[in-house]
Amino acid sequence: MMRVFITFADGELYNKLSESLKESISLCSNYELIIYKLDDFEKIHTDSLYHITVYKILASLKALEIYDEVVWLDTDCLVTKNIDKIWNNKADGYPLLPTERFN
Repeated sequence: MMRVFITFADGELYNKLSESLKESISLCSNYELIIYKLDDFEKIHTDSLYHITVYKILASLKALEIYDEVVWLDTDCLVTKNIDKIWNNKADGYPLLPTERFN
């Protein structure tokens, strides 16, 4: 079973936050954190307020091409020693993405 934590960072502030998250993951988890950035995707031409949300979705889908299980962490999180317990609590029957937000 291949598992990974993922996040998306765009801009100097979020890059710094994601590095702090990565450090906390390396100290507290047995799993890797992948930090996706704009350069990992084709540029989306939109003026929408939700363009970052689109990249978060694309990051999730990209990670699921390689990994069996993915947990999204926002860049402004720091994890504790219990973070790996999250893999024990599976949510079945839920959509991958919140459909209401994009209707």
